Amino acid sequence: MKRGIYRPGEIVHHVIEIDPVTIERPEIALNFDNLELLCRECHCRVHDQHGGRWAKVNAERKAKREALNRYTIDANGKVFAKE
Repeated sequence: MKRGIYRPGEIVHHVIEIDPVTIERPEIALNFDNLELLCRECHCRVHDQHGGRWAKVNAERKAKREALNRYTIDANGKVFAKE
């Protein structure tokens, strides 16, 4: 909603990211004020912008999707490259 886009929220995001240190701090890990509800696209965007660990994961997922789009399966189940 901050960007003027209205979608149903799907992921509860920790504003202060949970890591091995903050997971032990209930005032961060369990504090409702540290949570916001985001759609998947916005959640990924937040982590990508902050260079979080999800930036690399999302880049790898995108590369895999693009690689899969180069192939198709015929009616007999045979996989071949698209031309």
